[in-house]
Amino acid sequence: MTTASRLSELLRSSATEHRGIGAFNVVLLEHAEAIVAGAELAQRPVILQLSENCIRYHGSLAPIAMASVQLARSASVDVFVHLDRAPRSILPRLAEIPGVARVDGRVVGDFRLELPGVTVPLLGRFVSLDGSPDARLDTLFIDEGRSVALGSTNEVVVSELFAHARGLRPGGSIVAVIDGHEVKLRVVGVATSPEYVIAQNPHSGFPDASTFGVFWMDSEALAKAMGMHGEVNDVVVSASGSADLDDVITAVDRRLDPYGGTGAVSRAHQPSANMLDSKIQQYRSMSKFVPFLFLGVAAFLLNLVLSRIVGTQREQIATLKALGYGTGALARHYLLLALAVSGLGGVLGVLLGLGEGELAVRSLMKYFNLPVLVFRFDGPAALAGVVAS
Repeated sequence: MTTASRLSELLRSSATEHRGIGAFNVVLLEHAEAIVAGAELAQRPVILQLSENCIRYHGSLAPIAMASVQLARSASVDVFVHLDRAPRSILPRLAEIPGVARVDGRVVGDFRLELPGVTVPLLGRFVSLDGSPDARLDTLFIDEGRSVALGSTNEVVVSELFAHARGLRPGGSIVAVIDGHEVKLRVVGVATSPEYVIAQNPHSGFPDASTFGVFWMDSEALAKAMGMHGEVNDVVVSASGSADLDDVITAVDRRLDPYGGTGAVSRAHQPSANMLDSKIQQYRSMSKFVPFLFLGVAAFLLNLVLSRIVGTQREQIATLKALGYGTGALARHYLLLALAVSGLGGVLGVLLGLGEGELAVRSLMKYFNLPVLVFRFDGPAALAGVVAS
């Protein structure tokens, strides 16, 4: 059985190869065995799906789900087991796990969107909102408008990047095709979320704000539209500071196995956070490499200039030595010249760096759609840079 992050890799690889991944409904165990055998024969990944009718046929979820999960784990190809839902009664059981501070259950679904005059396929990920904004783990940063009113049936908050790409503002509307029914939704707010700083289109595997957006909707309204009253298909867990994250993930996976859990993902491996951390790591590496590069070039040029000055002033140096000036005094003269040039360059570099730092922060905020990013001047680091120069 593959994890959710592995599934993203498979989708991205399939999109690159211009291939699809087969998804087949399982009714009997023999069906699952035949599907996996065919996938192994073709050496292609496959998705096993368990529908409500299948679960109703077997009397409960556990037997067919556990059998499908075991088949997926023992297969020689990547198999992803997808379930439509799990009862909310699983949430208290997850909260009992040692190291778990809090558990939130959500309803999440991807549905086709329709906008007037837009011919390209649009996809929206709908995420349920339950309770007050401060009481949720997935807190939203409302940039414009307001959050959805509890109990509202057609209000949504849209992700800022998609809103800007498609000209959506509070008061506007959009149509979503949810489980085959067209639902007209009213936009009441534009927001950013730490979970979707970078929103990857699940079809292409790449960020594309013009064709993929995230929408937040009242929990009851979304559950009713998806036919999932009293059920969840997505869980967010907060671990206590002293907890071993690997142990928590293992325990969560064990509890969710009977419901076709696709594998818990830590915040470090969550797609949006992972891409953001990778970009920050690139900037951190550049901040260590680029200064040494510039300092090396500056030292080379300064040495070249001083060598030329000394070479053109040999006669003056000889005259001064004849008048009694020692080598140390003459060396101090040229050293002070080098210190004056490097000191002035260091001060100008710090001043220019302040401006460049502000520009870099604004650029990162715009590129990653971050609600807050503070630029701090590091005095000791600047002083160390001037001294090093």
